[in-house]
Amino acid sequence: MSRSKDLAVKYLAAAVLLFGVMTLAGLMSAVYYINPDFLFGLVHFSVAKMLHIDTMIIWLLMGFMGAVYWFLPEEFGCEPAGIWAAEILFWVFVAAVLVVAGIFLFVPWGPGTETTLWLFQQGRKYVEAPRWAAIGVALVMLVLSRFRRSTTWRSISIGGGGWSICGSRRPGRFSSAASWPLP
Repeated sequence: MSRSKDLAVKYLAAAVLLFGVMTLAGLMSAVYYINPDFLFGLVHFSVAKMLHIDTMIIWLLMGFMGAVYWFLPEEFGCEPAGIWAAEILFWVFVAAVLVVAGIFLFVPWGPGTETTLWLFQQGRKYVEAPRWAAIGVALVMLVLSRFRRSTTWRSISIGGGGWSICGSRRPGRFSSAASWPLP
């Protein structure tokens, strides 16, 4: 198996694990809704809700990234460019997810200073991860996009599916010309 497929298996295993956490947090939230005294004092309803919603987004993202790393070598006939950096970013992404989950569980609330807002409290009201984690996820996705593009240009032959990936960078590129015909 290639290095990108090994990375894809790691992403898909993390996605399955996060799916289990999401399901567990969703079940906890449902039981809390029915019985407000459930786990009283251990895990608050808002924390279970945040874990459920945030892991729902992250497991889908990790599953998508695993699928991309699985199909890139098959589609383009070569290993993705910069796979070594993608492997490092996987562990950075997993560490960030674990840190955010730990913050949600063990740092429920705190003073509203500039430091605590940036590191812990920002976005809780709207069920979001702290800003630093959102920036990290955006960087991981930008790097994934860069690897996919550089692999596209590096590949020798592009099959039919490869052309659709190349064309997906700007979805309306070809259809916009047909929708505005010249007089």
